[in-house]
Amino acid sequence: MNNDTHHHEHSHITNEGKLGFALVLTLVYMVAEVVGGLIFHSLALLADSGHMLSDAMALGLSWLAIRVGRKSPATVILLDSGERKSLPLFSMVWPCGA
Repeated sequence: MNNDTHHHEHSHITNEGKLGFALVLTLVYMVAEVVGGLIFHSLALLADSGHMLSDAMALGLSWLAIRVGRKSPATVILLDSGERKSLPLFSMVWPCGA
């Protein structure tokens, strides 16, 4: 019995979309912790919101890397020998962040 019809649900959510959702969710919880920490004078909540900020920055950087990675090289330079060389955007920014 070979059945050529194959039906089931597929999720079409991309990695970029998943990271974006995780980023938004993290930011919402972070804001809730800041508000709760200020209202209830809780240093623990404020400290954890700072930790969530670093998590959000990592998620944001990952999201940005996926977006930039899908694009063509950002810049083309001409070497001394006249050879054209493509450099991705991150190779121009990386030394600045070290």
